[in-house]
Amino acid sequence: MASSFQAQLGAALDHLNRGDLDAASAACAALRQASGENPATLQLEATIALRAGRAAAALDSIRRALTLRPGHVPSLLLAARAARAAGRANEAVAPLREAIGLAPTRRSLGFCYATRCWS
Repeated sequence: MASSFQAQLGAALDHLNRGDLDAASAACAALRQASGENPATLQLEATIALRAGRAAAALDSIRRALTLRPGHVPSLLLAARAARAAGRANEAVAPLREAIGLAPTRRSLGFCYATRCWS
């Protein structure tokens, strides 16, 4: 049986995957209220913010997630995407390089870095 946190996170992800950003955001806020600064919740918050066009908020959330869960490749990629979307492409390079270093067999990461296609 999934924990309450996992069930709530799953429900929030379901809303996000259906494109219901308002419901996903509300579910994420409830998770944040219940769990505080949890890296998974912060990653979700960043993803929602980025999809809603709030790149600076996404960047803030994912940076907080990375302080709690350093070296998490999906979060590093999200940080690069958020930085680029916020118009700060130069800040996207470091997390992308780190992701490549941590997952060198993922050829797509090297291609994205070489061509700056992380969107």
